[in-house]
Amino acid sequence: WPEPEKEDPRFRIVHRPFGDIGDVLKGERLAGVMIDIGFSSPQVDQQHRGFSVVEDGPLDLRMNPTSGVPFSEWLRTATPAEVAWIVREFGEDDDPVMGLRIAEAVLAKQQQLGEYRSTLDLAEVIRQVKMGQDDRGMHPAKLSFQAFRVFLNREMDQLTAFMEASVPLLQPGARAVVITFKRPEAAAVKQFLREHEEPCSTFERTMSLERSKVLYPLLQTCKPFAVRQACPPLVPSQSEIAVNRRCRSSMVHVLERLDRSQRWTLPSATEAAPPLTALASSFRRPHSVWRGAKGTSDELAVLPPRASGNMAATMLQPTLGFGAVT
Repeated sequence: WPEPEKEDPRFRIVHRPFGDIGDVLKGERLAGVMIDIGFSSPQVDQQHRGFSVVEDGPLDLRMNPTSGVPFSEWLRTATPAEVAWIVREFGEDDDPVMGLRIAEAVLAKQQQLGEYRSTLDLAEVIRQVKMGQDDRGMHPAKLSFQAFRVFLNREMDQLTAFMEASVPLLQPGARAVVITFKRPEAAAVKQFLREHEEPCSTFERTMSLERSKVLYPLLQTCKPFAVRQACPPLVPSQSEIAVNRRCRSSMVHVLERLDRSQRWTLPSATEAAPPLTALASSFRRPHSVWRGAKGTSDELAVLPPRASGNMAATMLQPTLGFGAVT
């Protein structure tokens, strides 16, 4: 393996989770930062990690084998609702019923035959549940394995922690580049952006301060910086995909750190912005525009199929898990 730190003193290799960047570089001012949230191809090819759904290996799924527990051990005490939540949130995110079927089948087979030892054993159960088919043209178990890996390694937590810790270290005008591969990762970057944007001039002229504070959570904090999207997310060209097929779902997000142009130092301001989930009460499902058979329009508008976001609590319950960190 190349060792660039021995050839160039500017290199410094630190074996720590992404989210620890604030502790590692505390007090430094950065000219830029970049994170590739995907995992490397050599890791997929290392059978002992259990990342592949076509190569046999132990059902581990940890990025750092010295931290946390293997997925096979976590699965021993998991409930169907917990497994379904993981598959739903990080894998089969547009098919909640399939997530429930996979969870029930996986745990039923475990109860029948004992703890899973092999990646192929788990992949085969999922393949059978999906009848050997996948709408995206990939291996039927790939998205479920992705979901299990993301959960076990707390990858979404690490991505959020990285952005929260690294952007304050940037110099004004410096940029943070985040390379994502999955929709939940891209959504996390967008949420971080929305929580750190300043109001546009239209809102300053037409909205009250109180309403602006709801729509722009940064106004409720004392943070000295803001963030803007420097350009639309970049995607690979067809020629790039031809060379490296694994990059086909990648997106490059470029965020620029700015000094606050309007720093609202209110007595009640806190350092952290409130979660955007608090905006849920601002949305109301309207009545249908079509009149019913009796000439009324009391029926509510039809909901579209869900493509992203949190699943209804009545179907899937969130889980408190543990595992290795990336």
